[in-house]
Amino acid sequence: MSIVLNFKENVNQTLVVEKGLKLILWAGDCVHRNITDIERLPMFDVYVCYGFPEGLQTNIDYLNTRSMPGILCILDIDNPEQIESFLAIFKGKCAHIDSDYNGNTPTLSLDLYKKLLSEDGNAYNIEGIYGAVMPTEEYQNTLELFAPILDSELNLRRSWTNDLLELAKENELSPASTWKSPDLNIPYYDTIRRGQERFLRWQENRNPMKSEIYLYTEESIEDYWSKLPVHLLSTNIERVANTNLSLSSLIKNMMPRFKEFLIRKIPCDRNQILSLSDIQTLYRQYTNVSAVSNLRAYIGTYSDIRKNQFVYGLWIKK
Repeated sequence: MSIVLNFKENVNQTLVVEKGLKLILWAGDCVHRNITDIERLPMFDVYVCYGFPEGLQTNIDYLNTRSMPGILCILDIDNPEQIESFLAIFKGKCAHIDSDYNGNTPTLSLDLYKKLLSEDGNAYNIEGIYGAVMPTEEYQNTLELFAPILDSELNLRRSWTNDLLELAKENELSPASTWKSPDLNIPYYDTIRRGQERFLRWQENRNPMKSEIYLYTEESIEDYWSKLPVHLLSTNIERVANTNLSLSSLIKNMMPRFKEFLIRKIPCDRNQILSLSDIQTLYRQYTNVSAVSNLRAYIGTYSDIRKNQFVYGLWIKK
C-alpha cells in the first residue's frame, strides 16, 4: 500500500512502520524529462520532499500505480513541529538514507540523521547543494586562511572595507587613522562609517587566531592551519584564485602544501585522484561527523544505488 503523509497538515502519528527502510531525501515532487522522481529512483521505500505543486501529483499518481509499496512525505525541515511529527513515525527506522540532487537542496542536520538511522544504518550524500555563491565570504575566508603570509595590501583588506581604504588613500592617512578621525562622524560619511561597522561585526568571529597571526610564517603555516576552524579550511579557494588576481599566485603556490595538510587530517586513500574541492568536502564532513556522538564517518568506495555505480566519498554509520 502506498501512503502520502503531508506534515504541513495534520498527520496521524500512530502510523507504525517497519525498520530497515530505505529513505531518499529531496525527491518526490519533481519530474525530469517526463520521468517522476519515484520512477527514476524505484529502490526506495520513503521519499521526502517539500511538496512543490508542479510535479507532486504526478509523483503521487505514479506511486499509487507501482507494485512496490512506498511512502511519500511532504515536509518543511525548518519547521520544528513538522520535524517532531516526522520523527514520531520514522525515528530509528532507516537502514539507508540518501539524498537526490536536482537543483538546490537543503542539508539535514547530523542530529536528525542520528535519530533517523537504525543501528548500523548508513547515510550517504549528507550535504545539500546550494547554487548561491558568496564571493565576498569566500574572499575574506581565504585572506584569513593565508593571513600570516599576506603582503601589506592584502592584510589591509582583512580589516577594512574598500570604501574606507579609498577614503584613507584620498586623505593620505592610514586606514586606522581614518577610522579614528572625528570627521568620519559627519553625515556625509555615514555610508562609509556604517559599512565599516557592519564589516567589523561580520569579521569579529571569523578567525579565533587573529590575535596570534604574527607568530606564524610561511615555514610554520601548517601549525597555523591546524588551529583554524572548519569553515576557513573548507572555503572555496580555487574559485577565489580564479576570480581574484591579487591572490591567485599565492594560492597556486601554496596549493600542494594545503592539500597535503588536509589529506593528513582524514583517512583518505592517497591513490584516489581527488581535487582540492573533493578533499575539502571530505575534511569538512569527516570533522563535523566525528564531533557528533554515536555517529561514525567512513571514507572510501561505495555503491551509489541511485546511479548503480561505485563512487568515492564519505558516508556515516550509527
